[in-house]
Amino acid sequence: MFGAVAPAPLQQAKAKVSHSLALFSFSFSTFLPSLDFCSSSFFSILQSVLVLRNSLLSRARATMASPEIKQAISEAASQYAKPEGKVFQYGTAGFRMRADFLNTVVFAVGLLAGLRSKKLSGQWVGVMVTASHNPAEDNGVKLIDPMGEMLEVRSMNSQLIIT
Repeated sequence: MFGAVAPAPLQQAKAKVSHSLALFSFSFSTFLPSLDFCSSSFFSILQSVLVLRNSLLSRARATMASPEIKQAISEAASQYAKPEGKVFQYGTAGFRMRADFLNTVVFAVGLLAGLRSKKLSGQWVGVMVTASHNPAEDNGVKLIDPMGEMLEVRSMNSQLIIT
């Protein structure tokens, strides 16, 4: 997944990211290719996740991850670029999308879940893939806080948009 030989801390960071991505790949690749995700309910949060991702990767902060982790995330994120001009919004149904956006959305949601867990002192944050009996565009992804409630934009004190 990653190319050239890197220093030991960077190799360890890349291995952790690769392992997480492999777990995502295994979990989702078995049943999600047949789902078609697309809806305007994604746009707000996914847009912010990508903006946040870009911000995290472009700004060095002492409280953030090490440079090695940032580099590993940056390299992994480059494989899941958001389609040009596509905006994703988080609504009451979570993110809704077609299957061809699934990799980008799940990667971004995984980053958001990790950041939310870190903010909550390491508590578990869930990612739920929803399948609808309605049109395929009504399928989606939701973030679930430690008490089992859907993550609400208000709980993050801002509207989340991914551009």
